[in-house]
Amino acid sequence: MTRVARPTTEDLAELAARARVSIVSRADIRVWPQSGVERVHFADGRTAVLKYTIPDFAEDDALGHAAYHGLPVPALLAKGMLPGGEVAVLMEDLGAQIQEPTLREAARLAVMIHRVPGPPERPVLDREALSVLPESALECLRRLRQMGRWRGEEARGLRGDLERIAQVARHRARGAEIPPFGLAHSEFHPTSIHIGRRGSRVLDWARCYTGSGLLDLASWQGTQQPFELARVEDLLTAYLAAGGPPSAAADRGGLPAHVWASAWHKVWITEWFVAAQERFLPLTDPGQDVATIQSIRVHLAEAGSWLMN
Repeated sequence: MTRVARPTTEDLAELAARARVSIVSRADIRVWPQSGVERVHFADGRTAVLKYTIPDFAEDDALGHAAYHGLPVPALLAKGMLPGGEVAVLMEDLGAQIQEPTLREAARLAVMIHRVPGPPERPVLDREALSVLPESALECLRRLRQMGRWRGEEARGLRGDLERIAQVARHRARGAEIPPFGLAHSEFHPTSIHIGRRGSRVLDWARCYTGSGLLDLASWQGTQQPFELARVEDLLTAYLAAGGPPSAAADRGGLPAHVWASAWHKVWITEWFVAAQERFLPLTDPGQDVATIQSIRVHLAEAGSWLMN
């Protein structure tokens, strides 16, 4: 596994030809190990955003699906596969953001997203899929240990946390298919909503799936700060007022809707973090293993306090 390769001048020229434009300059906006974003300038003075990623984080299919169903997303101008297997897309440049999204705007857009059917060839997070997430994370942890990583006391604690949640997972996953169930954004954060001169657009669809829209409401807080159940409940209230289905407020797995969503969001991101550590192992620093495990255990502690109560 290597870092994502920056598109060459020749790659960019081919992509530009598909969009029927001529690119005269480019500048990095931000580059990560698995993806990069640039602003490109056309000969006619217009600009666009170039995004290139490893296949795991490609979102061209999701953008097309969202646009087809009328969701406000950046226009896709062209897409292509690079020689190294990376996916590159040219997208509409939305310009500067003029305001931060409010809770009301987040609720309005979430209702629109969750009315859309799930995208084809994307994961389905139904009851069965939710209930096996702890076991999936345990398998990834086992393979990490075989590779010589995550063998300390902290990792053993992580294994115990996952095993305890696995014991109640199937019972607590009940109700996963209660509406809203369909397209789920998965990273529905304030930074995923761009409000500019032409209105609101929803960004960052790389990890969308078919599942309970309630997990999107839980994801609004992000993953870096201590979680607040009351904030999820506030967004759920706004969601219902914006036209979300009344069943969104129904209990699931013996838990109130906002508690159920918060717990499963934490389990879902835990499984993704552990799986990503295995998948991108050559890009990770062994010296950061303990800190990473401790961060994951915070998520599991929160999830466990709600699922095993």
